[in-house]
Amino acid sequence: MDTRGRNARSAALQAVRVACRMKILAKRTGDRESAQDSLTAGLLSPGHDGEVDCEATRSPLPGASEDGSLRPGPHVRQNPVLSDLSAMKELITSQWVNMLLVCVPLGLLAGFKGWAPIPIFCWNFMALVPLALLLGDVTEDLALRLGPVTGGLVNATFGNVTEVVLSIAALHKGLLSVVANSLVGSILSNLLLVMGMSFFVGGFVRKTQEWNTTSNRSYNSLLYLASIGIVLPTAAAHVVPSQGVNWVLDVSRGVAVLLLLCYVAYLVFQLHTHHDLFDEADEESLHAQPNQVSDGPHSQPRGDFHSQVSPFLNRISSSRRSSVALSVHDHKVEELPVLTMAGAFLALSVISVLVAIHSEFLTGALEETSKDTGISTAFLSIIVLPIAGNACEHITAVVVASKDKMDLSLGIAVGSSLQIALFAIPVVVLVGWLIGQPMSLNYDLFSVIALMLAVMQAAQVTADAQSHWFMGVQLCVLYFLIAIVYWFRVDDPK
Repeated sequence: MDTRGRNARSAALQAVRVACRMKILAKRTGDRESAQDSLTAGLLSPGHDGEVDCEATRSPLPGASEDGSLRPGPHVRQNPVLSDLSAMKELITSQWVNMLLVCVPLGLLAGFKGWAPIPIFCWNFMALVPLALLLGDVTEDLALRLGPVTGGLVNATFGNVTEVVLSIAALHKGLLSVVANSLVGSILSNLLLVMGMSFFVGGFVRKTQEWNTTSNRSYNSLLYLASIGIVLPTAAAHVVPSQGVNWVLDVSRGVAVLLLLCYVAYLVFQLHTHHDLFDEADEESLHAQPNQVSDGPHSQPRGDFHSQVSPFLNRISSSRRSSVALSVHDHKVEELPVLTMAGAFLALSVISVLVAIHSEFLTGALEETSKDTGISTAFLSIIVLPIAGNACEHITAVVVASKDKMDLSLGIAVGSSLQIALFAIPVVVLVGWLIGQPMSLNYDLFSVIALMLAVMQAAQVTADAQSHWFMGVQLCVLYFLIAIVYWFRVDDPK
């Protein structure tokens, strides 16, 4: 079974990164220009009917085996250190977002030199965006070496490490409300803003879009369960306040353990016992052609809009065009890791340390930034902070939706929400228990109401596994309605 199907989110990230990896492998053979020409002419050039021209892909790329798959031969071998450095260079230069890496030294300098709170907050915030993207790239590369099941677990565990590290940094400073708001904000932005923009852009490419109903039902039921797990401790604390803080903490920790167990069961379901259901969804989405009329009576493409918006989307994320390469039927393209095992672990460690340092500086300057700017900490934590860890994936979800690959797009939007709700939130509660911080699931009442409304609205619009642009408008409007409330909200002096 192809590693693309190990889970929906992993499949989406693979689809948008395979061209970069092919480019790196080709460069190792010393024939980079030939490989780029083959990739451009054969894999990315559409035919007259809107399908990929596979005849141009008959000649193998440098380093490819006789059957056409990318398997590095003996001549590809080189010094592991040079190989890893070359791979990291390609990963960094392949996407325009990584230009924000210049903010990394500025953020470190601002934090260590004790600059004003606003520069510290801004520079470290911008530094986290490309670091989160690189962390995802390296995690994906490491997962390729570990096999479908172990690799899927690695992706699931490290998929939201930026949010977890950011939350733990705030938790260590006692900013419990910031932790709660940032995690809820990540769910809200994924469910409403990301999915809404995906529906909106995809709805102008095609009149209607469809996706796998089985995975959709699994996502929705799990989201309801996770939101109930958050709502119950909050409701109990407000209904029976006489029970005291310790009672709420005990309930929250018990709920956190149950949510983690549910997350483990979800991984077993998706990666092992029923992985074929998600494999089929990914295969169908990867083979979908944005200009091809489907069997549905209302699925005609809107070619004029697509011809106008595609160049813009491709400029946003040039390396993400690789999803077209994966849709070639009769030319086998196998995604291979470009980093050595040691190189991947080293890069993962260095990036994780940088994420931790920037998160520490960012959370440390949050309250003073709120006072200096007049923007409430609630707005900064529930609207602004989630952008740092999710911005690049937000772009990916919209891009693949514009190519009518809705299973991949929803795998990012809803899959990320599930990982936050079932993994990140329980982990933060348990970490608070370990370090002596009274982190509970007794969240702000309005945040819990907003979360339930978002889950209900998302489940409502995705119930029939079909979308159009107006559904995207509805989701985005709900997100902005919530944002307006937090914009004008004044922080509680307590």
